[in-house]
Formats: sequence, C-alpha cells, structure tokens
Amino acid sequence: MSHERLSLQHTFDTGFPFLAFFIGYHFFDVGVGSAVALAAACLIAVFRVRRGERIVAVALGVVAVAVSAALAIWAGEGRTFFAPGVLVNVIGLIVTLTSLLARRPVTGIVGKYLKREGADWYKSERRYRVHQRITWFWVALWVWHLGVLIPLYAYDNVAALAFVTTFILKPSVPLWLIISLMWGARTRKADAQADAARLANDHADSAGGHA
Repeated sequence: MSHERLSLQHTFDTGFPFLAFFIGYHFFDVGVGSAVALAAACLIAVFRVRRGERIVAVALGVVAVAVSAALAIWAGEGRTFFAPGVLVNVIGLIVTLTSLLARRPVTGIVGKYLKREGADWYKSERRYRVHQRITWFWVALWVWHLGVLIPLYAYDNVAALAFVTTFILKPSVPLWLIISLMWGARTRKADAQADAARLANDHADSAGGHA
C-alpha cells in the first residue's frame, strides 16, 4: 500500500472517533459519547493492526482518543473532547514557526530523517528555499485549522467541531503531506537536472579550452 493511501486511511481511522463521540454525546451525554468514541478507536485499532501498521502508532491513536475522552468526562463538556486537537495544532504552529526563525525549516529536517535530503541540505541555497516555502505551507495549515477550531470551541458548537474535524481538518493533513512530498520530489529532480546540465556545460567549456 502506498504512503498516500496509508495517509488517507489513517485520516479516516483517526477522524471517525470524533464523529462517533458526537453521535453518543448528541443522543445521550458526554460519558456515553466518550465511551462510543473509545470503542470506535479500539475497533479501528484492530483493523489497523491487521493491515500491518505499527503497534506503537496504533496504540498512540487509541491513547489520544482515551485522553480526549477522559478530559471530556472530567470537564463535563462535549467541546473538551476536541481540546487536545486544538493543542496539537498550536504545537504544530509553534514548531514550524520556530524552525523558520532558527533557519532550519522543519520539513528539511524531516526530509533528512526520511533520507530524501542530504545531511547538509540547509547549506544548499536552493534546497533551503524549497523547504522554507514548504514549511510556510504547513504554517498556513495550522493557522487555518486554529482559525476554524478556536471560534467553534469558544461558541461550544460540538456538532460543527465534530463535522469539520472528521471531514475537513483531518483529511487536510495527509493532503498537505502528499503535496509536500511531491513538491520536494519535483524540486529535487529539477535541481539534479540543473546540476547535470551545469556539469555538462563545464565539461564542454573545458574540452573547448583544450582544443
């Protein structure tokens, strides 16, 4: 299965418990909604393990839902179930902006970890500029998410929070990931072609000088 398909499947897997929570919350209460969400997360976890996904990643998904459920029950408010999601977006915004200020765009660091970039990628002006733009692309994502989530959270609109989280915000993350991967691959190919053309021209000039 391709990374793109896995990302889309993962989005459904992580988004569905939010919808399940709202259904239980709407027809019953916070406790039932939390239980339904956790049950949905556990059921999805079984299918994810059977698909061959890493147990650690699957377990983290269940833990994330469990934390959301516990917070919602503790606060007695449906909207609190979505508080961890808001926090994740805040952290994402801080990380991306901080990496830009430190002149080490985080997408370049991730690219190095995935062996898509060299160890000294940031020393290449072209690669640095590419990852600067891609990281700003992610900044825009976090700002968009927070711009939607914070007002809905403030107005305690649980139905809207569940809908946008499940069908809009969660799917946007793998979309951003796919675009970022394609962006990086396309620019790496263009850079390689430019380097090859420059070397060919240098070789031709050198050969002409010796003629």
